[in-house]
Amino acid sequence: MPQHKSGRSRITPAAAAALAMLAAIAVVAAACGGGKDNSDDALTVGGMNETVIMDNMQFEPGNLQVPVGATVTFTNRDSATHDAQADDESWETDNLENGDSEAVTFDAAGEWLYKCTIHPAMKARITAVEPAAWAESND
Repeated sequence: MPQHKSGRSRITPAAAAALAMLAAIAVVAAACGGGKDNSDDALTVGGMNETVIMDNMQFEPGNLQVPVGATVTFTNRDSATHDAQADDESWETDNLENGDSEAVTFDAAGEWLYKCTIHPAMKARITAVEPAAWAESND
């Protein structure tokens, strides 16, 4: 590096710009990385009103079964912003900051794999079943 008369190194404007670009890339990569796929966790059988917690870069419970008509509230307890979106894009939440919640009602039977679109490795599953099948799961 060029030396000033004082003997100190001097960073050229091009080198400073390159360092700033690398720092920005590192911040973006850290924000978008991470997450855990809990979609194959042990089944949690829930009721008509359930909560999925977003914390520690994962959804809990990760494999939730509810009866048709159930409302699932997604609550972010993580320092990072999260959302939830079905892989088939049939439902989604807004971006949720720490402490924010949003509810989704499952009016039809089906199975939805979903993810945080901000942290795509963060995945889970919700299955809505007809009341008779749900009752059998609760026996």
